[in-house]
Amino acid sequence: MEKALSGVDKKLYGVEQSLKDVNKLLKLDPTNTELLNQKQKLLQQSISETKNRLETLKQASEQAAKTAGNYDAWKEAYTPIQGDCKDQRKKWTSSKRA
Repeated sequence: MEKALSGVDKKLYGVEQSLKDVNKLLKLDPTNTELLNQKQKLLQQSISETKNRLETLKQASEQAAKTAGNYDAWKEAYTPIQGDCKDQRKKWTSSKRA
């Protein structure tokens, strides 16, 4: 997940830098339709990358929730076994003393 999120962040950062450059050029020539078109495409790309980042975070959240659920189930199964092990140790140590 970290790699996927890192990749999305890098793309988003690149788009943001390009958008800053286009905005600087638009300040010099606000009527340049080519720059306006490029800005629109960059904004659309930014929206798309933001959606990708959101989806990646959503998947990570779902996986974390599953992991927490698995831990609860594991703990529920493990606790009785742990108690049995303690009982067996007590019996073993008391039989060794005798």
